[in-house]
Formats: sequence, structure tokens, C-alpha cells
Amino acid sequence: MKAMGYLEGLRRKHGWSVTEVALRGGVHSSTYHRWESGKTKLRDIPADRVRRLALTLGVPFEALVKGQERRKR
Repeated sequence: MKAMGYLEGLRRKHGWSVTEVALRGGVHSSTYHRWESGKTKLRDIPADRVRRLALTLGVPFEALVKGQERRKR
């Protein structure tokens, strides 16, 4: 069984839908969905957007990037 993705876990911890976290993070829901699904890696996203996502989800920038990398291995 595939483990729940890191971003999905953080989003669910807050009880937010994809649309809610996208709005809070200032991106379109389809953009956030690509990030959460891993279709777009966080390392390929401009740092300012990742920092805003980290703030939105309440985690340090470094933890967000490292957390996604660990889950995808």
C-alpha cells in the first residue's frame, strides 16, 4: 500500500480540501494538486512559492522540502 503523500498529510491534518489550501497558499487548485500528487516536484517550484506553502501549512521551509523528498523515495 502506498503511503499518504507528505503534502496530502499536512493538508488533511488541517482539515482542508485541495481548493482551501490552494486559496490559502495563493495558487490555483490545479497547481497545488500537481504539487501534492508529485507531478511537479517542490524543487522545481520557485522558492518564494514553496515558502508561502510552508507558512500556509505551518511547517518550516526545509522540513517541507525534505519531507516530500523522503516520501517519494
